[in-house]
Amino acid sequence: MHKAQSQTLRRQSAFSLAEAVLTLGVLSLFVVLCVSAISFSRVTSMKAKEEAVAMGFLEHYAEMLRGLPFAHLLPGWPINPLLDGSGGGPNIRIPTNAAWFSVNTPDYLAFHPDLIWLTNRDPHARVVLTTTQVGGQPHTKHVQLELRWTAPLGLGSQRTQRLDVIRVKDL
Repeated sequence: MHKAQSQTLRRQSAFSLAEAVLTLGVLSLFVVLCVSAISFSRVTSMKAKEEAVAMGFLEHYAEMLRGLPFAHLLPGWPINPLLDGSGGGPNIRIPTNAAWFSVNTPDYLAFHPDLIWLTNRDPHARVVLTTTQVGGQPHTKHVQLELRWTAPLGLGSQRTQRLDVIRVKDL
């Protein structure tokens, strides 16, 4: 009797092939879900980093424009006296038209080094300057700054950040 109980116990303590396959399937599904969650997290983190770099560039550019005298906020003028291209420094000017231009240049990378994170995404900027006049004299200037770049892996539409600056004539 003792021998029969021993064999019964051994049979009950083992896993069947079906149980082992089912367990392996559940564990595989769990691993796939974990890997996809990590991958999704990395993509989301990269998008957030790109947006932060773009907004940092736009804020840096806007701060330079805010520091200019109102009369110097004109197309073709440098955004800062130190950024006029003389002495080997970067040449960053207010564009003369509202067309998109590449910021993947040595001048813009020297102006805002974090743009290096977007160099393989073909970043382009646009500056739209609009002047409102009162009594025939410039009264306010609205500057619309935009930066766009290609989405990661070329999937989806282009990513865009925008920042607006409004300047009122100095009194």
